[in-house]
Amino acid sequence: GGGNRSLRGELVQKLIPGRKSRFAERSVSVLKEISISLGEGERIGLRGRNGAGKSTLLRLLAGIYWPTEGRVHVAGEVRCLFGLNPGMQADGNGYENIRILSRLLRYPKSEIKDIIEEVAEFSELGSAMDRPVRTYSDGMRLRLCFGVITARPADILLIDEVIGVGDKDFKEKAIE
Repeated sequence: GGGNRSLRGELVQKLIPGRKSRFAERSVSVLKEISISLGEGERIGLRGRNGAGKSTLLRLLAGIYWPTEGRVHVAGEVRCLFGLNPGMQADGNGYENIRILSRLLRYPKSEIKDIIEEVAEFSELGSAMDRPVRTYSDGMRLRLCFGVITARPADILLIDEVIGVGDKDFKEKAIE
Protein backbone atom coordinates (compact mmCIF):
# COMPACT_ATOMS: atom_id res chain seq x y z
CA GLY A 1 0.00 0.00 0.00
CA GLY A 2 0.93 3.63 -0.31
CA GLY A 3 1.53 6.22 2.35
CA ASN A 4 4.03 6.48 5.13
CA ARG A 5 4.94 3.64 7.43
CA SER A 6 6.27 5.80 10.24
CA LEU A 7 4.99 8.41 12.64
CA ARG A 8 7.64 10.88 11.43
CA GLY A 9 6.47 10.56 7.81
CA GLU A 10 2.84 10.97 8.83
CA LEU A 11 3.63 14.11 10.86
CA VAL A 12 5.52 15.76 8.00
CA GLN A 13 2.59 15.16 5.65
CA LYS A 14 0.06 16.47 8.22
CA LEU A 15 2.07 19.56 9.19
CA ILE A 16 3.16 20.51 5.66
CA PRO A 17 0.40 19.44 3.24
CA GLY A 18 1.67 18.39 -0.18
CA ARG A 19 5.21 17.88 1.04
CA LYS A 20 6.71 14.43 1.00
CA SER A 21 8.86 13.55 3.98
CA ARG A 22 12.46 12.84 3.19
CA PHE A 23 11.90 10.08 5.74
CA ALA A 24 8.93 8.62 3.83
CA GLU A 25 9.63 4.98 3.19
CA ARG A 26 9.77 3.49 -0.24
CA SER A 27 7.76 0.35 -0.75
CA VAL A 28 10.14 -2.50 0.03
CA SER A 29 8.88 -5.91 1.02
CA VAL A 30 11.00 -6.93 4.01
CA LEU A 31 8.91 -9.15 6.27
CA LYS A 32 6.69 -11.91 4.92
CA GLU A 33 4.68 -14.67 6.60
CA ILE A 34 5.90 -14.02 10.15
CA SER A 35 4.01 -15.28 13.15
CA ILE A 36 5.37 -14.95 16.69
CA SER A 37 3.63 -15.85 19.90
CA LEU A 38 5.39 -15.48 23.23
CA GLY A 39 4.13 -16.02 26.74
CA GLU A 40 5.03 -14.35 30.01
CA GLY A 41 8.73 -14.65 30.86
CA GLU A 42 9.75 -15.87 27.42
CA ARG A 43 12.57 -14.22 25.48
CA ILE A 44 13.45 -14.15 21.83
CA GLY A 45 16.59 -13.06 20.00
CA LEU A 46 16.60 -12.15 16.34
CA ARG A 47 19.52 -13.16 14.17
CA GLY A 48 20.09 -12.52 10.50
CA ARG A 49 22.09 -10.65 7.91
CA ASN A 50 22.00 -6.88 7.62
CA GLY A 51 18.82 -5.90 5.83
CA ALA A 52 16.95 -9.04 6.87
CA GLY A 53 14.28 -7.00 8.70
CA LYS A 54 15.23 -7.47 12.37
CA SER A 55 14.99 -3.77 13.25
CA THR A 56 11.88 -3.37 11.11
CA LEU A 57 10.17 -6.16 13.05
CA LEU A 58 11.09 -4.55 16.38
CA ARG A 59 9.74 -1.20 15.19
CA LEU A 60 6.49 -2.86 14.10
CA LEU A 61 6.16 -4.44 17.55
CA ALA A 62 6.86 -1.07 19.17
CA GLY A 63 4.19 0.67 17.08
CA ILE A 64 6.73 2.96 15.38
CA TYR A 65 5.99 1.44 11.95
CA TRP A 66 2.66 0.21 10.66
CA PRO A 67 2.32 -2.86 8.45
CA THR A 68 1.24 -2.48 4.83
CA GLU A 69 -0.72 -5.70 5.16
CA GLY A 70 -1.51 -8.17 7.89
CA ARG A 71 -1.75 -7.12 11.51
CA VAL A 72 0.36 -6.68 14.60
CA HIS A 73 -1.14 -7.50 17.98
CA VAL A 74 0.92 -6.75 21.06
CA ALA A 75 -0.63 -7.34 24.47
CA GLY A 76 1.03 -5.37 27.24
CA GLU A 77 3.08 -2.28 27.91
CA VAL A 78 6.04 -1.98 25.53
CA ARG A 79 9.29 -0.14 26.21
CA CYS A 80 12.07 0.00 23.70
CA LEU A 81 15.69 1.03 23.53
CA PHE A 82 16.65 1.82 19.95
CA GLY A 83 19.76 3.94 19.45
CA LEU A 84 21.60 5.68 22.24
CA ASN A 85 19.87 9.05 22.47
CA PRO A 86 16.13 8.50 22.74
CA GLY A 87 14.98 11.93 23.89
CA MET A 88 18.21 12.84 25.67
CA GLN A 89 19.21 16.49 25.97
CA ALA A 90 22.90 16.84 25.14
CA ASP A 91 23.48 19.88 27.38
CA GLY A 92 21.57 18.42 30.32
CA ASN A 93 23.43 16.44 32.96
CA GLY A 94 22.70 12.83 33.86
CA TYR A 95 20.17 13.71 36.58
CA GLU A 96 18.26 16.09 34.28
CA ASN A 97 18.15 13.47 31.54
CA ILE A 98 16.80 10.83 33.92
CA ARG A 99 14.00 13.26 34.78
CA ILE A 100 13.33 14.03 31.07
CA LEU A 101 13.34 10.38 30.00
CA SER A 102 11.13 9.43 32.97
CA ARG A 103 8.57 12.01 31.88
CA LEU A 104 8.73 10.80 28.26
CA LEU A 105 8.06 7.28 29.51
CA ARG A 106 5.11 8.64 31.53
CA TYR A 107 6.43 7.42 34.84
CA PRO A 108 4.36 8.77 37.75
CA LYS A 109 5.72 12.12 38.97
CA SER A 110 5.60 10.79 42.52
CA GLU A 111 8.16 8.10 41.61
CA ILE A 112 10.66 10.17 39.62
CA LYS A 113 12.79 11.17 42.65
CA ASP A 114 13.26 7.49 43.54
CA ILE A 115 13.93 6.61 39.91
CA ILE A 116 16.66 9.27 39.70
CA GLU A 117 18.44 7.79 42.71
CA GLU A 118 17.97 4.21 41.48
CA VAL A 119 19.28 4.95 37.97
CA ALA A 120 22.23 6.98 39.27
CA GLU A 121 23.23 3.99 41.41
CA PHE A 122 22.55 1.40 38.69
CA SER A 123 24.47 3.27 35.99
CA GLU A 124 27.57 3.61 38.21
CA LEU A 125 28.41 6.93 36.51
CA GLY A 126 29.46 8.62 39.76
CA SER A 127 30.56 12.23 39.33
CA ALA A 128 29.84 12.05 35.57
CA MET A 129 26.16 12.42 36.49
CA ASP A 130 26.88 16.13 37.05
CA ARG A 131 28.35 16.60 33.56
CA PRO A 132 26.48 17.29 30.31
CA VAL A 133 25.44 14.09 28.52
CA ARG A 134 27.24 15.31 25.37
CA THR A 135 30.51 14.51 27.20
CA TYR A 136 29.45 10.87 27.78
CA SER A 137 30.79 7.95 25.80
CA ASP A 138 28.33 5.64 24.01
CA GLY A 139 28.68 3.18 26.88
CA MET A 140 27.86 5.84 29.48
CA ARG A 141 24.75 6.96 27.57
CA LEU A 142 23.71 3.33 27.27
CA ARG A 143 24.00 2.83 31.04
CA LEU A 144 21.85 5.90 31.68
CA CYS A 145 19.18 5.04 29.08
CA PHE A 146 19.02 1.37 30.03
CA GLY A 147 18.70 2.33 33.69
CA VAL A 148 15.74 4.61 32.99
CA ILE A 149 14.02 2.21 30.57
CA THR A 150 14.19 -0.63 33.12
CA ALA A 151 13.53 1.46 36.26
CA ARG A 152 9.89 0.38 36.24
CA PRO A 153 8.60 -2.98 35.11
CA ALA A 154 7.22 -3.31 31.59
CA ASP A 155 5.48 -6.26 30.00
CA ILE A 156 7.68 -6.15 26.91
CA LEU A 157 11.20 -4.77 26.49
CA LEU A 158 12.52 -4.39 22.93
CA ILE A 159 16.25 -3.77 22.51
CA ASP A 160 17.99 -3.27 19.17
CA GLU A 161 21.75 -3.91 19.27
CA VAL A 162 22.65 -1.23 21.81
CA ILE A 163 23.89 -3.65 24.47
CA GLY A 164 26.90 -4.22 22.19
CA VAL A 165 28.42 -0.90 23.29
CA GLY A 166 28.47 -1.82 26.97
CA ASP A 167 31.43 -3.34 28.75
CA LYS A 168 31.42 -6.97 29.97
CA ASP A 169 30.40 -6.14 33.55
CA PHE A 170 27.53 -3.91 32.41
CA LYS A 171 26.27 -6.53 29.94
CA GLU A 172 26.08 -9.05 32.79
CA LYS A 173 24.30 -6.50 35.00
CA ALA A 174 21.82 -5.67 32.19
CA ILE A 175 21.03 -9.33 31.60
CA GLU A 176 20.45 -9.83 35.32
